[in-house]
Amino acid sequence: MLRTTQQKIAIILLTIVLSLQFLSASAQTITRVITDVETGMAVPYATIYNSDKSVIRSANVDGIFTIDVVSGTTYTVSQIGYKSLLITAERLLLDDAIQMEVLPYELNPVIVSADAALKDIYRAIDSTYNRIIAAYSTPFYLRCYKRDELFKDGKNILDAKAIIDIKAMRLRSAGKGALTSAALKGLNTNSNNDGLPAMPNSAVSPISPLNSFVAGVPKQDESILVFTRLPVDTDSSLLIITFHPKSNYQYSGTAVYTSGRFIIDTKTWNILRIDRIIDNKGIEYQNHVVNTSKRQELWHELHNSMFFTSNGILSKIEQRIVYSLKNGSGERYTWTTVQTYKDISKAEYQQKPSGSYKQTQSIFQQKPITIPDFDARFNLGFP
Repeated sequence: MLRTTQQKIAIILLTIVLSLQFLSASAQTITRVITDVETGMAVPYATIYNSDKSVIRSANVDGIFTIDVVSGTTYTVSQIGYKSLLITAERLLLDDAIQMEVLPYELNPVIVSADAALKDIYRAIDSTYNRIIAAYSTPFYLRCYKRDELFKDGKNILDAKAIIDIKAMRLRSAGKGALTSAALKGLNTNSNNDGLPAMPNSAVSPISPLNSFVAGVPKQDESILVFTRLPVDTDSSLLIITFHPKSNYQYSGTAVYTSGRFIIDTKTWNILRIDRIIDNKGIEYQNHVVNTSKRQELWHELHNSMFFTSNGILSKIEQRIVYSLKNGSGERYTWTTVQTYKDISKAEYQQKPSGSYKQTQSIFQQKPITIPDFDARFNLGFP
């Protein structure tokens, strides 16, 4: 009898151990990076789907994502301009990096006229603007959670976090911006560097580009930009319109046009997301301007993405700039910015402390404001 009882206990314990091992194997949290197979550079903002075609994660500006991998599941990694990649859970667990291939030229989308593309873009701008008007009456208030990080040759040398409250006093006409003011409610800065290097102030992300969607997209005809429609599944309501300067366009002055895309939901004609980059030709011209001036910052990359809520208000901005200094010794700096937003009341906006915020400067360059439990408050609104 005793032996039988011991055998039962052993079987139960073995079952528990095997169950725990199964659970551990069936769902494992991993962090991976997505890169371009040819260049080795990060592929920012790729989307990871599960087998049910549900979005489970988006990579950040550095191509990095974290997911819970479920054994036996096949995932899809997708990004505009790249071949979609099917990858098993087992491969995700083994491979540290996921490599994507650029779509060959013959698979690129059909070029459309600037008139046709801009008609759709401005229809979406009008619809998004009307959603803001329907959801908010001025003045209204937003809280921005902003984090800027500066890396030197891959090492973090500056890390700043800020809580900034925004008062939207008046919306101008559709796509023309808003009259706003900003108050700094808290700012912590950690430095691992003796001094602040020169920074490209002209690329500082606005705290809240309310009702502003078309920066870098001039209204001219095909003399400057090429517009394309990207193929989307027939059962999808998404419309994706890309734009980029013509290959034979000759820059002059100091303006550099961006390339990018609008992602639009045609069920509501709401703008979901806007991505922008500066292409290699634009980077080269930008640096020509820098080399013939007193400016110091030579650009290597610029990526900017804005995400919008169903009410037309920003939910997040992500930006990445890679640059070096023309009189430096070759070090590369990477400046990343992430900003998230939430609605707040007038009473919250009026709470102390409240310092001035300079929208033309990075938070690295502004005076810290210490508040109790800053990290806990910041983490409430920052992913």
